[in-house]
Amino acid sequence: MVDVEIKILAGGGLDDFVGLLKTFEVVFEMENLHIPDQHYLLNLLRKPEFMCLVAKCEGQVIGGLTVHILPNYYNAKPVAFAYDLGIQKEFQRKGIGKKLIGRLVEYCKENEFDHAFVEAETEDQYAVDFYRSTPVTSELNAVHFTYRFEEVVGG
Repeated sequence: MVDVEIKILAGGGLDDFVGLLKTFEVVFEMENLHIPDQHYLLNLLRKPEFMCLVAKCEGQVIGGLTVHILPNYYNAKPVAFAYDLGIQKEFQRKGIGKKLIGRLVEYCKENEFDHAFVEAETEDQYAVDFYRSTPVTSELNAVHFTYRFEEVVGG
């Protein structure tokens, strides 16, 4: 097992956040990822409805998890939506993803969240198997619909 520190970036940690975004770029095979400017990223880290956890080994970011905190209307407890989880290839399958999920669950319990959830694409069997190996309470199959708002060229 690799010695890994799990750190919640609260209001700062810009370098670690950028390191995580660069990790996502490689892990998720994004080409030419445009990382927003530092001012935007710092403001995002300071928002109470956004959370970022990073996994560090020997001072370097090797992975992490981003979370959107959503208000709940069924009760006064918020909900955590784990959006992206990625680990550098050479560190995958060493328990780091489970540590990140475990830290998120611990945080949510400590802060009286109603629940946390994550989505995985059904074609991504590795991700589905990974989440099934964590202490989930339930699994729901759903169809995900997306509305994109990109500028239409040529009008």
